[in-house]
Amino acid sequence: MSTRKVNPLIKAVNESISESKANAQRMQQHAKELANQRMLIRAQFSDMLKDFNTDKHRLSVTMSCGAPHISIVLNKLDSFKDEDLTTLLYYLVNADAEIKEEAWPQFHNKDYHTQVHGARVAIHAYVRSDSETCRRVQVGTQLKEEPIWELHCG
Repeated sequence: MSTRKVNPLIKAVNESISESKANAQRMQQHAKELANQRMLIRAQFSDMLKDFNTDKHRLSVTMSCGAPHISIVLNKLDSFKDEDLTTLLYYLVNADAEIKEEAWPQFHNKDYHTQVHGARVAIHAYVRSDSETCRRVQVGTQLKEEPIWELHCG
């Protein structure tokens, strides 16, 4: 008895359906985990975010590896001493969080990462490119050797 060959298109459709169902189950589990931790997250971070300006900045909360991940994007800051940023950093420092800072001058941006109260917190702060107090300054040049490729087909 010969085995029946599956149509490749039908196989691809069936695999896509299976992947979509698995993704939906993962998302449902994340939603359930987030719902279970909602009041704890609220208790721990409400003070930090009570005056957060959602018209100017973005805030999102997701679950990652069983823990909440709070992502904060601060846009159009006057400087990295802007009150919107310093208020958040002040709260984290007072919570004994060890904050890691990473600068991205090409984007007028600094990122701050920490773990506090069982959650990961990421703050992405962007200073206005026309800021009078915080300017991007060229401090040198760099020559970077990169291979150049071509395809040669016979």
